[in-house]
Amino acid sequence: MAILLGLIGYLLFVKIGLLVLVVGGILFVSAGPRITPKLVLRMYKAKPVAVEQDTQLFAIIEELTKRTELPRIPKLFCIHSQMINDLLPVPVKML
Repeated sequence: MAILLGLIGYLLFVKIGLLVLVVGGILFVSAGPRITPKLVLRMYKAKPVAVEQDTQLFAIIEELTKRTELPRIPKLFCIHSQMINDLLPVPVKML
């Protein structure tokens, strides 16, 4: 990844771009594992979905959890965003 970014930086900005993008790529790759899912959920202001909100959805998730032999049912979160709806051809019911 750092090599690819370095090549792009060199092509766009010559030597200084090479240095900046290689260092940036190394920092990005090294910081990636430190970004937790909780941080991303907080960044998007995701709200947890309760079983009472959509029992049919939780029944599907429970069935999939059993089929895949996961140790527990994953937590579900709702992110209120128009971006997802704009990409779909039909309206989607927001929780």
